[in-house]
Amino acid sequence: MLAAPTRKRGARAREEQQRLLTRLKTWRDQEIARQSANRFQMALDEDFYDGMQWDLSEQRALLERGQNPVVYNEVKPTVDWMIGTERRTRIDHKVTPTVRGKAAADDAVNKSKLLKYLTEVNRSEFTRSQAFDDALKAGLGWIEVGVRADPEEEPIYDRNESWRNVLYDSLGVALDLSDSRYQFRMRWLDLDIAQAYFPEGKDLLEQSAESNPDNRGIDWWFGRRLSELDPDETAFMGSRFEQFDAGAWMHNSRDRVQCYEGWWYAPSNETTGSGSQVYDRVRMRMRCTVFTDFGILWDDWSPYRHNRFPLIPVWCYRRKRDGAPYGAIRNIRGPQESLNKRMSKSLHVLSTNKVHFEADAIDDQLMDEDEIREEIASPDAFVKWASGALSGKKVLFQNDRELAQGHLALADRDRMAIREVGGVTSESLGRDTNLVSGVALRQKADQGSVVTAQPFDNLRLARQIEGEIKLSLIEQYYTEPKVFRITGDRNKHDFVSINERDPDTGEVLNDVTAMKASFVIDEQDYRESLMQAIFEQLMDMLGKIAAIDPAFARNTIDIVMEYAPVPYKDALIKRIREITGQTDPDEEMTPEKQAEKQQAKEAERAANAMTVEALRAKIADLEAATGLKKAQSARAAAEIEKLDADKITRLLEGIYAAMQAGQVVAQVPASAPVGDELLRSVGFKDQAGTGAGIVPPDDEPTAPTVPVGPRDPLPPDQQTGRMAGIETPAGEDNLR
Repeated sequence: MLAAPTRKRGARAREEQQRLLTRLKTWRDQEIARQSANRFQMALDEDFYDGMQWDLSEQRALLERGQNPVVYNEVKPTVDWMIGTERRTRIDHKVTPTVRGKAAADDAVNKSKLLKYLTEVNRSEFTRSQAFDDALKAGLGWIEVGVRADPEEEPIYDRNESWRNVLYDSLGVALDLSDSRYQFRMRWLDLDIAQAYFPEGKDLLEQSAESNPDNRGIDWWFGRRLSELDPDETAFMGSRFEQFDAGAWMHNSRDRVQCYEGWWYAPSNETTGSGSQVYDRVRMRMRCTVFTDFGILWDDWSPYRHNRFPLIPVWCYRRKRDGAPYGAIRNIRGPQESLNKRMSKSLHVLSTNKVHFEADAIDDQLMDEDEIREEIASPDAFVKWASGALSGKKVLFQNDRELAQGHLALADRDRMAIREVGGVTSESLGRDTNLVSGVALRQKADQGSVVTAQPFDNLRLARQIEGEIKLSLIEQYYTEPKVFRITGDRNKHDFVSINERDPDTGEVLNDVTAMKASFVIDEQDYRESLMQAIFEQLMDMLGKIAAIDPAFARNTIDIVMEYAPVPYKDALIKRIREITGQTDPDEEMTPEKQAEKQQAKEAERAANAMTVEALRAKIADLEAATGLKKAQSARAAAEIEKLDADKITRLLEGIYAAMQAGQVVAQVPASAPVGDELLRSVGFKDQAGTGAGIVPPDDEPTAPTVPVGPRDPLPPDQQTGRMAGIETPAGEDNLR
């Protein structure tokens, strides 16, 4: 009674699996057909980087005519410059909390350190560089991020996957594959290894391994059947110009099986919302299916909570017509092919001679045609012609030296085109240039960085997606206690503990699965010279401001140092902020730090107030001292003025007395010698020199002598004071 429904359900399940297998194979074969032509071009792009730049048929044609298929590989240094730039400017990351609080901030710090630890143990930087290498050469690289069950390894891993093994949804246009439906990865496995992974599908794997590979669409992987690339399956690689033997690769004696891993979105119905706001919605959920051409080995929902493709694309460029990827080599393949052919032609022309001769110009008894051809090709040719061949002008020698010069000139144009189109100029490569100024050299080198910015920006996007997926896997799978070590910037070892359990309370401490966080790429610039130029300009501007306002320069030096391209920059900025009292503008202020900052402001305000009061007191003291000095100056000026007045008074008195004495001498000339003798006796020296005495004129009659009688005494006021010793002449003094 119960067996029939069981068989019915089993038959229905097999039918559903068969329909699913048919759908997946249809998607796979459709993508192989759509992408095969471009994948063939991607393989050629990689061959050009590796120096395989001649088609096999072209090589054979040149060798038959005696021309060397030389390769002047100008593509390789162009791509190597971009590869080296990425490896010199590897970017860093950080994790930021999604909610406020100290616990969320500490959780973000622990996750940042855990991501750094995973980067070290998985050698993630080299994985990204390899994916970027594939993107530059072929146009597309892949980074896989997943979880493994090996207890001896870290659960989360990342590794590079070749573009040759991955098929993407060609109808998707988003760079992050958010609008893609499926993604396939091909993997060749030895039969015993595949059976160990899928023991329940042992018979299916044996059937798949025994199938004929020529009957599958995968034989058209590169746009042409691999079996047609080398019709002779046992051909020996006898020529140094033959670099690929398809027969040796197509026929391998090892028992191998080709498995496909398909990641695809399936619609599912789910109920979401809370309370009265509950509704049903259709959600695209990720499924994973492992299958071969003959059946499905495993099918289930994706084990990852992030619901994304585990393979992350690293694009270089995408064609606008159909979104097909191509690398930096695609647009310079034409000039590179032209360069090789022109250089090969120039060498051939310069190394050969043309000889035109008539039939009777050769005497077979002397030298036949083959001997003459071989001898003419030699620099010291010695040719015997028939008698009269040279004098009769039956032999004409000719060379095309001018043609070779034309090819060499065009070859230089090809080199220039490769550098201009590729964006990597001679200045970027550090080659000789006519530029002298260092600023001009730097600006010229920066132009290459601008032209090649798109691949680096796409790598940044891939790095962002990789970090988000890793962070989601940490929050999903890191549930056990763990202690790990990371190396700091100065090789300092830091041991971090997560998911620790408190022995007293049983509470899990530092639980990295309890909160969600955000992954952020640190601000950086791939053009290191631009950062250097910004830093130099800011430092120059800050130096000029410091001459005017030193306080402003001191308080902004930490912001300027953010652009400094120096090691240990973060430690230097932290030390500067400790000295200047500044805070990180991106750091969230805790209540303790806010209180400390408020106290510092109040202390600074009080110190400023004390400084102002001290300045006011000092100004008052200066004003008082200035007033005292002004009073003293006024007093001294008054005294000086008084002394000057007294001096003038005495001078006037002396002059007046001298005038009276002069009147006396004029009236009584005999008294002059007596006065002079008195002056000499007291040490007086005549300043005006000796002059003639006063002699009355002869024509004037001598006044009669008036007898001098007793005189009345002077009034008291004339005997004392200023007028003492001075007498005003009267009429009886015989003065007129």
